Amino acid sequence: MILVTIDTLRADRVSATVTPHLDRLQQEGVRFSQAITAGPLTLPSHASLLTSLDPPRHGVRDNQVYSLSPSISTFPRTLQAQGYSTAAFVSAVVLQRRFGLNPGFEVYDDEMSGPERPGADTLARARNWVVAARAPFFLWVHLFEPHAPY
Repeated sequence: MILVTIDTLRADRVSATVTPHLDRLQQEGVRFSQAITAGPLTLPSHASLLTSLDPPRHGVRDNQVYSLSPSISTFPRTLQAQGYSTAAFVSAVVLQRRFGLNPGFEVYDDEMSGPERPGADTLARARNWVVAARAPFFLWVHLFEPHAPY
């Protein structure tokens, strides 16, 4: 199972001509074309995605100010308990492990030299992990680069 999250990418900016690789990927998977974020910021939104809780319930209300409590159950923890290999490869400093999204991931790759890592680097690292991964697996790949224009 692969989850791809792309910061601030709007559904009306995704099409076969603009995002052909994403279009091809969604043909073999699921595309949530009517998805609505739980909040306007990266960290709280991803905390909600991984916990199924809204920001007031999981407590992460802003980027780089709050961190997810280790006592809160996450989707990756549930999958890991069911025998899944789990990995996350993130591209934004606001999703680094110090903000608490890493529990349940055997690999949480958040290494970057600045506020964001180029998407090509994140994808290359994720690709290397997938090649060696034991099935079943859950892979989360987060990309930040399309942020502003889309």
